[in-house]
Amino acid sequence: MKQHLQTKHGILSPDDLQLNSNEEIQIHIDKMIRKVTPYCVPKQVELKQVTAEWLVTDSLPFNVVHRKGYKKMIQRFDPAFILPNNKGIKKDLTIAYQKSILALKNGIQYTTLLVINSSIEALKFEFADSSTLTLEELNKIINENKININE
Repeated sequence: MKQHLQTKHGILSPDDLQLNSNEEIQIHIDKMIRKVTPYCVPKQVELKQVTAEWLVTDSLPFNVVHRKGYKKMIQRFDPAFILPNNKGIKKDLTIAYQKSILALKNGIQYTTLLVINSSIEALKFEFADSSTLTLEELNKIINENKININE
């Protein structure tokens, strides 16, 4: 290995370096290769989940994480992140998909509440000139207009 690195790549071992003040010093191979310790489990899980959420949000195929560009980007941004395998991606995608569906449902419920509140305010405004509505009258109006206040 040492001979290969010397002959093919021009990398010298510390023993072979001649320290001369007029010459450039060859970088030792240990200094060229940076050792990276992978993250602990919670951080790995978080990063994998963020990756899955990215795939779901942008509607990307899950094999994107196996492509050269993604691997190169992650290696550059965060070399301690271990790329997920197919099984892990599928599991994380399921979780991310469920979160997205829940967020969508919450958004729809919020929108529905706004519509219901707007409808009720409109009804209150419409009957502001008349006397106070009884509960039966209000229920009748809600039923006639097919307003669902239970969802």
